[in-house]
Amino acid sequence: MNIINGGKITWVDIHNPTDKDIEYLKTNYNFHPLILTELTKSTLRPKVDTYDDHFYMVLHFPIFSQQELTTLPYEFDFIITKDALITAHFTKIDLFDDFFNTLKNNEPLQKKYLQQPNPGYLLNHLITIFFNFALRELDHIKINLDKIENRIFKDHSKNNLVEQISVVRRDIINFRRIILPQRTTLESLVDAAAQYFGKESAHYFSGLLGRYLLVWNNLENHKEAAEAIQATNESLITTRTNQIIKTLTIITTILLPLNMISQVFFVQLNSPFLESEMSFWIGIIAMTAIAASLLVIFKKRDWL
Repeated sequence: MNIINGGKITWVDIHNPTDKDIEYLKTNYNFHPLILTELTKSTLRPKVDTYDDHFYMVLHFPIFSQQELTTLPYEFDFIITKDALITAHFTKIDLFDDFFNTLKNNEPLQKKYLQQPNPGYLLNHLITIFFNFALRELDHIKINLDKIENRIFKDHSKNNLVEQISVVRRDIINFRRIILPQRTTLESLVDAAAQYFGKESAHYFSGLLGRYLLVWNNLENHKEAAEAIQATNESLITTRTNQIIKTLTIITTILLPLNMISQVFFVQLNSPFLESEMSFWIGIIAMTAIAASLLVIFKKRDWL
């Protein structure tokens, strides 16, 4: 547990809440028992629960996992009172810790965020940090889509494009699953902020909806781009496959009559044709003429 007491506002940050942490909250704050229970376990959906003198909010932020190669939800719990902000999370995130440590050792920043009439300004800034980070995550998805698009048209020899497209699409799908439910939660946050911090604070939190929509619109653009890239790649694969089948069919069509000639004139041991000294060369010339004729026919019909 880490605590910053800025005079007017206190920020308590808890990583992996323990029984000792819960006991501290029981002793120093009058939180509803359900909140303290939920702090110790993961919550599957984002939400805002309001109480008499505080409210409880759960948000899930999309962060890319290098181990899983996809975006995963990272839960953050917020308890907000008139003069305190308690944050709880199960995963250590450098972006969040960096801001906490900077604020802890920076008096001008403490004055900016912890000397306000209520913790609403700090809460707003924390959520904004995560949405800005989400936009940077989306930039990485765009970079990957651009790389795949260039490879589709420049490097046909690689056979792992389908896998790469699938990885990016999976990342986008997971990102959407995390972000989509947040809108309702943010709308509830606007109402809760107006109730606890005054109506004048509502426009600050309404700005979070704007950040959310910016993330969502970028995500939808990437989703459509990924679908178009996949459709283009599948079309090119189908075209190349058809071309290969076409070539193999032409080769088979040319070899079939040649094989029949060889069977008729050279395999039959008692054939009179074999008694001629020129039989071998006559057969070769006949097969060559047939093959050439077929090639000319295919060329005229634009099959080659």
